[in-house]
Amino acid sequence: MPEITKSLKITPLQVPSIASYTMDVKEVTEYDTLIVKLEHEKKKKRMNMQFKAKDIAPLNSIRFDVYDFGTEFEIQFFGIKEHS
Repeated sequence: MPEITKSLKITPLQVPSIASYTMDVKEVTEYDTLIVKLEHEKKKKRMNMQFKAKDIAPLNSIRFDVYDFGTEFEIQFFGIKEHS
């Protein structure tokens, strides 16, 4: 099962804020594992999430919101679940 890694740098304009992002996942097949690496530009914090590609493979893209509270940030994905 190959791993496909997608990275994104979060660049909030103001705090607190909510920003929506879309990530292209057309090349992910049902046999892959998708690793999403997010880095917050100002906080220098990173989050790594892993997804079962069988849940991603039928999709062309995934959407998520980033909630930035100033000291911390949270990610909410839509239509998929993180695999631990």
